[in-house]
Amino acid sequence: KDRTASDPMDAACDLVRMHYLVRQGVRLVKGMAFQVTHGQFYLQVFSEVPVLKIRERYPLVPGEVAQNRRRDMRLGGVRGSGRACGTHYEIHYEWGAPYGGSGTDLVVPIGPLELHLYSVVTVADRKVLFRQIFRRRPTTGAP
Repeated sequence: KDRTASDPMDAACDLVRMHYLVRQGVRLVKGMAFQVTHGQFYLQVFSEVPVLKIRERYPLVPGEVAQNRRRDMRLGGVRGSGRACGTHYEIHYEWGAPYGGSGTDLVVPIGPLELHLYSVVTVADRKVLFRQIFRRRPTTGAP
């Protein structure tokens, strides 16, 4: 994760009243990857703390919805779906109490080594927008 180019996550953490330990885990996010296969969008977020790894699945078929774990690690789930929009993907999700709300992520690959994630999270009548930038280091082949 390019922390300098990314927006701080504090406002989003405040909005969902994220627990202190999970908030510290958010600060340790180091990468993100996605894969699209068989009409499904698979998302993984990697942290320095392995237990805080996030794996989500969103169907790209209209009308289909998937259940995922909450990103704030609270009990209950998140229902969501996605759609392909040219070269990027739009993910919509919602969760119930406590601090129920909804979100939309726009996942935009910028070549093979860079990924931008634009998010809007809404709880009650408050919205938070933020951007995260992920860059991979180029791999060099052995001579």
